Amino acid sequence: MPILLLSTKALKRRSAMRLVYWGFGFVAMLAADPASATGRSIVGFWTPQGAKCQLADGEIRIGPLGITGDDFQCAFKSVARVGETVIWKGKCGFPEDDKPAIVVAQTQGQLLRLTINGGINGPYRQCPSNGIR
Repeated sequence: MPILLLSTKALKRRSAMRLVYWGFGFVAMLAADPASATGRSIVGFWTPQGAKCQLADGEIRIGPLGITGDDFQCAFKSVARVGETVIWKGKCGFPEDDKPAIVVAQTQGQLLRLTINGGINGPYRQCPSNGIR
């Protein structure tokens, strides 16, 4: 009887450790992509308010560590999110050579505003998850 009890305890301990490892893995996955870790994800295609989700002037694509638009591209080394605000630090080109940039994306309801080194862009609305058609 004590041998059976010991093996049951060992099984419970092993299951608990698996749960702990899974939990740490899940948290690490969320931490890897702050642009979608809290609240609604902003990763995807965005179009100027009032425009259709199709290829035309003004659409942007936001990734976890980059933003691409018609006439600019940004690549980031760091990203942080606090509530509905995402802050990236990296470099942007307009299409000139890349220059240091701080980009702030802030959602307000269904709209997103971008600030690139103090210059305001938007508002944008998010296209369906399958992207721009």
